[in-house]
Formats: sequence, structure tokens, C-alpha cells
Amino acid sequence: MTAPNARKIFSGDLTEEQWKKLENMLKKIINDCMGEGLYKELSKIFNSNNKISFNFSDKEKGAKYSPINNVITFNPNMESGTLLHEMMHAYQYKQKNDVDIWRNQTINSEIESHYTQYLYYCRDTVSYNESDWIKGKIRGDKRMLSTEKLEYYIDKKGNFYGDSINFEIYWDYTLLNCFKTYPGYENYKYTPYEDRMVNFNNLRKITENCI
Repeated sequence: MTAPNARKIFSGDLTEEQWKKLENMLKKIINDCMGEGLYKELSKIFNSNNKISFNFSDKEKGAKYSPINNVITFNPNMESGTLLHEMMHAYQYKQKNDVDIWRNQTINSEIESHYTQYLYYCRDTVSYNESDWIKGKIRGDKRMLSTEKLEYYIDKKGNFYGDSINFEIYWDYTLLNCFKTYPGYENYKYTPYEDRMVNFNNLRKITENCI
């Protein structure tokens, strides 16, 4: 069967070439321990009766996950890091399984998904060098730049280290501002937690078996 890994969690009216493209991206993700953990968690949630609908569309600039329809819309020019990002959104949503909660935590979810994507790129330089992420950095995209600085406080398994006071200052006055003011994110909502590490619960879960 073409694309066995992809067909396990995804459904869609895709051509054989599109299934192969999706499978190749997914293989890169599964080859990464964190990506494998995410894929395994999604495999527990999505099965033959409830898969993520997948749609390649050049009308979409990048990619997006819609929890209402349980669908990922993906520009054919995007690469595996972006797919990982959207898969993370699907996993995040299923932990709450409530659209209202999702809408009230959109910024929270974006920060975790962006950092997960960055950690993936740290171990897959080929995808990184081909990605919109590095293009964004070159043009000074504050989302990318502020996300990467999280590594001074949070390790690759989503655990905290470093100075908590500086972390809170960075989170509240730099990171959040970069995301809240990003074009297209202006109406996204943020739920504050006293313990900001709550925002990385999903990252810790999918890296439990990683070294």
C-alpha cells in the first residue's frame, strides 16, 4: 500500500504522488525521536474511523489545522517541519477536545508548536535550510527569532532550566508581544498561567522516551 504511515492517521482525496509526498515528509518526522513520539500519540487518537483530513492546496500560503473540521490544509511547497507544526496543533486540540478552549489558547498553542518545530529543525538541518523558517529569520521575523531564544530557558524535552525571573520577564514582555502583534495573529487569544511551563505539557509528553 502506498504511504502506510500517512494513511494510518490521514485521509483525503489525494493522488498517488501526493500520498508519496506526504509519506516522505512523515518519514522524516518519524525518524526524529520527538516526531516519532508525536506520530505515535496521534496514532492512538486517529484511526480508521476518525482520521485527520488532509488537503494539499496552493491557495494556502503555508499550512493550517482546523479543529472544527479536523483538517490540515497544506501548501505543496511546504516541508516536513511545517507538517510537524500542524500535527502538533491536532494533538494539542485533542488534549482538550473543546473548540472554545482552543480558541482561548491560540497563542499558547502557537508558542508550543513553534518551539517544537524549532527543536525539530535543530536536528534536521536539511529541512531547516529549505524552510520558510530560515527565510523568516533572514527577513527579521520576530516569531522565529523570539522562539529560538526560548532554548536559553527550555530544553529539548520541554523542561525548564535557567533563571526563572528572567524567563518570566522574557515571556511576558518579549515573546508574547512578538506573537500577539504578528500579522494575522492580532485576534488570537492567550490564556495566562502562573506556571508558564504548563504551555509545554504536550512537548514533554511526546519526548518522554527521547534521550
